[in-house]
Amino acid sequence: MISLTVISMTALLYGCGGDSKKNTESEEGNGSAANISYLKTNHSNYTQYAGEGSPTPIKKMDALSLQWSIVAKTETDAIKLYDHINFMVSELKAGENPRAWDKLFLLEAYMKTSHRYTTVINKEEANKLLIIKTATDRCAYDVISAHSDAVSGDFFGQGIINKDYSSIAENIINSAACSISKVNLVSYIRKNQKPKDH
Repeated sequence: MISLTVISMTALLYGCGGDSKKNTESEEGNGSAANISYLKTNHSNYTQYAGEGSPTPIKKMDALSLQWSIVAKTETDAIKLYDHINFMVSELKAGENPRAWDKLFLLEAYMKTSHRYTTVINKEEANKLLIIKTATDRCAYDVISAHSDAVSGDFFGQGIINKDYSSIAENIINSAACSISKVNLVSYIRKNQKPKDH
């Protein structure tokens, strides 16, 4: 079993639709470093451990955590997803903001740079991945939870990678759970948001 602990990374797939600059892939799937084109084309090759259907995280709000148990159709599928997650970690560590046009992804990047959640990734078998995210507070949990909903329903369910979740981010920013962080969240978005076609 390969085990990798990643402190405060952004998304599970979660760049799904990276920036078109540098060596990341655009929403259309150009490039190769982030595996976006492959993951989009093969989104239906990922299911839950127990049973059929798109991977859906088990959420534990009282523990501020969520857990993904994903079975890939092939070992190649598992490696592509595993590599994607690690690629996104590298991007964030380099100070990049994948999908800088989407406020929800910017919120997750902020939580990463603020060390407000951790992610543990285990490649348990050739085609099985276990991802556990744990937040340090309710605001960060709401961000990773909303992101997981988008990945589960739109990405794994339909292969959608270019939907804008900014309205969901606005609701989180204005929630009671994020009241203490609101000024910093708004400031981070103003500083880092870019037009969608950038």
